[in-house]
Amino acid sequence: MKVSMEGQSNGDKVLLIETEGEPDALEERQSFPKVSPSTSVLVTSKKSIYLVVSGILVGLCIFMIGYEVRQVDQTLLSLSYDGRYVMEQHGPNFDEYLRSLHIPQYLFEMIKSSQELVEIQTPLNPNTDKWKIKFSNEFAVHILNFHLDQAFNVTYYNDHNYVTYSCSIPSKFTLKCTSQDIKRDWNIDSTMIFSPYGYSNYMTNINKAVTTSKMYRRLKAGETVDLEANTGNVPDKNQVDVEYNMEAFE
Repeated sequence: MKVSMEGQSNGDKVLLIETEGEPDALEERQSFPKVSPSTSVLVTSKKSIYLVVSGILVGLCIFMIGYEVRQVDQTLLSLSYDGRYVMEQHGPNFDEYLRSLHIPQYLFEMIKSSQELVEIQTPLNPNTDKWKIKFSNEFAVHILNFHLDQAFNVTYYNDHNYVTYSCSIPSKFTLKCTSQDIKRDWNIDSTMIFSPYGYSNYMTNINKAVTTSKMYRRLKAGETVDLEANTGNVPDKNQVDVEYNMEAFE
């Protein structure tokens, strides 16, 4: 480092410090670009614009999320059990479930390929009116009329046998029904969970500890279902034991 006296300014001596080969020392006559006030204002303005635009985008995202949540809430508030539903899918263990009900093996494919329509009508006055659930396929129509939390019997096979049902609503958007048939050793728990798109029916034969499910799609207004679309898969009705013939439930 070299120190020298250089010139005078208003009678004062000026001390000039020069550095050479010393990286930690002050750099000789280091200069920085000057930023004009107009450039500074421009940079600040751009940052402000970015912040404003970012805020608007975030606000829009929050608004859309809130809007979608409100839409879902409104859909759930308007959700009703009432409607027409078509069965679209069987869950796992369905064959084992049918076997636990003592249904003949040769009927499995017929049952799985048949169309199934369910129509649910809730009472206007729960204290006096009944629920109505109508099950339809290409073989028969089976109708249940009942009050919630009250057991009721449905006879079959010339009224010599009967199934005891009971239905309740254990939680929101859920309909739970039990059915017992002592003769056939049936003790079925059926839990139907509803959504705006349909419902899922989780069925358990308690006596055999076998569980399966069916998925139903809610039909739109005016939409129809051809219940005889798969009648080509139906075996000769003379082959069907009367004990398992679904017409016995009419």
